Amino acid sequence: MPPMNVWNGSPGTASALLVTCLFASCLSTAPACSSDSDSSSTLQPAGPPSLSLEEPIEGACTQLYAGDPLTLRARIAVVNWAMRPPGVCGVYPQCGYAVFFVDDQRLVESSSLVTDVPIGSLAVPTGPHMLRVELHDDTDTLALDAAGKPLLVEREVFTAAPGSACDDRLSGRPSGVNEHD
Repeated sequence: MPPMNVWNGSPGTASALLVTCLFASCLSTAPACSSDSDSSSTLQPAGPPSLSLEEPIEGACTQLYAGDPLTLRARIAVVNWAMRPPGVCGVYPQCGYAVFFVDDQRLVESSSLVTDVPIGSLAVPTGPHMLRVELHDDTDTLALDAAGKPLLVEREVFTAAPGSACDDRLSGRPSGVNEHD
């Protein structure tokens, strides 16, 4: 039986393939292919970090999401902050996750900008609550803004059971009284 010819391409194609494989290998082990001066630099933030709570809005009556447990959906926005799960940031500054508190109880950590906060574990999940969101770094330390103040936002919200309507009773105003009267 004649020997099998494994390579059917031209010598130029073989050289191109070899160069491509070497380049891909270099990319997968980048520190070995970079200069010593490049390997010690870290990603620097573009400016001071900030945090805002987009939803729910202040004083809003929000219907809880059905499930086990009931959840309150919160949407945050960050600037100059990399949202990453705990333990992933390493040496990178301004990197971490959001911690959600309801009535001073730490309920959930999230690296997402939209989080379903499990409020069903509270003794009374419906009614008035204080929602607080904090940004924490990889060491679970509350991050600070440019002025040295904690990166947190608090908001009073009112929650209603899934399928029920929000009404004035939840907000503490007598039923039928207009807020602008």
